[in-house]
Amino acid sequence: MTQKKLDVLQCRISIVSKAAVVAAAYRNREDRIYPIEVEIMFKQATFYRKQLGLDLEALGVVASKLK
Repeated sequence: MTQKKLDVLQCRISIVSKAAVVAAAYRNREDRIYPIEVEIMFKQATFYRKQLGLDLEALGVVASKLK
């Protein structure tokens, strides 16, 4: 993996997280089923996982350690 690819993904994380914050600020508070900010972050997490070649099982192990 190149440093350029990591730099681009890091920049995307900043941009997308700001978009999710804006979506959270303007969403309908009564509709808590599928808030748009969760959808944005989920799609981006899936994209980063594919771009970085991360194994879903390995991520599950890391997530279980963080609980």
